[in-house]
Amino acid sequence: MKIAITGHLNGIGKSCFELLTHKGHDVIGFDVEDSSGDITTDRDDIILKSNDCDVFINNAFTMSGSQIDMFNEIYEKWKDESKQIINVCSASKFYPNIFNAGIDYNYIAKKKVFWKNIVKTHSDKIMPDVKVRVHTVSPGLVDTNITKPLKDDTYKMSPDSVALYVAWILEQPDDIEILDVAVRRKPYEDR
Repeated sequence: MKIAITGHLNGIGKSCFELLTHKGHDVIGFDVEDSSGDITTDRDDIILKSNDCDVFINNAFTMSGSQIDMFNEIYEKWKDESKQIINVCSASKFYPNIFNAGIDYNYIAKKKVFWKNIVKTHSDKIMPDVKVRVHTVSPGLVDTNITKPLKDDTYKMSPDSVALYVAWILEQPDDIEILDVAVRRKPYEDR
């Protein structure tokens, strides 16, 4: 399979890129860090370069809502094709205390829940004339640069764990759409 992924140099995106490449897929990445693609300013270029891909993993997150725009634009381009879009959202809604974890993370969590609701609204519609399959994986707290300021590691799961769920989605039959896989790390008391 040929797969495009945003945010492939860090966190969940990096783990997905490495795992899927290891599994033999042809994976291309877009990231602001190496100027290969910014979902805020380079969406047209990213979509053009992803045109011959079978799968688009919409992973990169920005505070501006560009991940939502990226989804809407790639969906419109691919809706009549037998391709797949995997959206990486958030299970933040399952963590009521996270909204009080600090102003920056509070805002990020709320943005991620808003983003997930947009994807859910789309998924709730029955559209037999649309060929593209839209999947969602919603991890809880993941040990990434965004969550580094949160000192409590009790709930943080590894990006590699999330990548396994993304790979699992790709192994599903062609007539299956994964509306949402919400996963989190089971809390622990001590290690």
